[in-house]
Amino acid sequence: MEKAISQNISEENTKQLKIMSENFKFLRQTKGWSIQELSEVSGINKKILTGMEKDQDFDIEYLFILCRIYKSTQQKRRLRNRPRLFNHRLPVILI
Repeated sequence: MEKAISQNISEENTKQLKIMSENFKFLRQTKGWSIQELSEVSGINKKILTGMEKDQDFDIEYLFILCRIYKSTQQKRRLRNRPRLFNHRLPVILI
């Protein structure tokens, strides 16, 4: 029974790793980055990044680095594209 449970966990891990790998590639391509460019931005070796996109196991540290990079670039875009509420200064009224 333990062997069957272990097999199920292994299969589930493999499925999740495949999904993450597809997402890594999608995010990189959405940004228009090559593996080389992502390597330069992240500081992660190109071989590791390529492996991450090809269902190879990786350290969670790399996941955290990529999350910070993608979150940071997303926040910059939001700030740059957010609508301005006021285009002029409002007068200050003192009572």
